[in-house]
Amino acid sequence: MLDEQNAFAVVAETIRIERDGVKGWMKVPNKWRSVGLGLKETYRRAKDSFEVAQADPTDEKLHEWRKQAKYLFYQLEILRPLWTERMDEMVHEVDQVGELLGDDHDLVVLRQMVNDGSEKLGDDGDRETLLALIDQRRGEVQQEVMLLGERFFQDTVRDFARRFSGYWKTWRVRVQQVEALG
Repeated sequence: MLDEQNAFAVVAETIRIERDGVKGWMKVPNKWRSVGLGLKETYRRAKDSFEVAQADPTDEKLHEWRKQAKYLFYQLEILRPLWTERMDEMVHEVDQVGELLGDDHDLVVLRQMVNDGSEKLGDDGDRETLLALIDQRRGEVQQEVMLLGERFFQDTVRDFARRFSGYWKTWRVRVQQVEALG
């Protein structure tokens, strides 16, 4: 039936047309402005949420920091080609922030489950011991993520954006050299 309807030829032609269209995706203006403004705003939000969480590390503020760090992670992931070695390091650091904050959130949920639990979790002494261990681990995780946040978000928003603008310009020169050879 597919042969009778010429479905394979239609699919093949559609793929050819779309593949040619994808090649055009890279033919966008080589301007940093639109990319840089988005990255700058994402870094600003992540840095601001870090500072808010650092000043008052409530569960909600830590969770908001995690969301903003994830947004930044995704943008840095896309920008890896600018300088792969340096970007690998930065992507790993901001990913580690997200992972640690995720661990903290998991501990928050576990703590709520223990508090809401019944006798199934043992007697009051057992629950108190477990809650103390959860709190201790949360303290360790939060200390580690705050140190990482201090290091990662030490740049001002302006300096961060300026640095990436330099990465972009260097990358564009390299791309133009390759295009000239090819």
